[in-house]
Parts: sequence; C-alpha cells; structure tokens
Amino acid sequence: MTATMRALANRDMTAIIPGAGRGDEIGAMAAAVQVFKDSMPTALRSSRRLRRTVASSGAVAWRIWSSASGARSAGDLFRQAEQLSMEVDSFIASVRKV
Repeated sequence: MTATMRALANRDMTAIIPGAGRGDEIGAMAAAVQVFKDSMPTALRSSRRLRRTVASSGAVAWRIWSSASGARSAGDLFRQAEQLSMEVDSFIASVRKV
C-alpha cells in the first residue's frame, strides 16, 4: 500500500492498489486510496488551469497599467477603462471556472 501511495504521489496513474475488495481495515484503506487515484486527473487539470489563470492575471495587470499610463486624454482613458473592464470581467469569469 505504501509503495502504491508513493507511486500515486509521483503521478503514476498505472499504480495498482492492493487490498481492494477486502472486508477489513486494509480494504477500507484501499478504497480510500482508490478515491484519491480516481480524483487525480481532475485535480491535475484544475491545477494546470489555475496556473494558467494566475499567469494571465499578470498580463491583465500589465495591460491595465500600460493603458492608463499611455492615455492622451480623459476620453481616451475612459474608453480604455471600458475595454479593460470587459477584459477584467472575462478574467474573473475564467477564475470562477477554476
């Protein structure tokens, strides 16, 4: 069981869980490890999505700063703010999906 848990911790999805189907405490532990193994693909996808979202947040922050610093007039700044507001709303929606 320990070797299987180590393999799963190293993202080895081929690891076989010993003791599955037993009616004792070992079987209960095996069932718990199986739940962990079954949830790993979803957890890994969520982790990758979160990393992409965090990376894109830096891009959004840079765009906000560079747009505000490059405004030539109040109207220009207002238009840029509206555009950025839509981008931020889109970013927030993507974070909520994670």
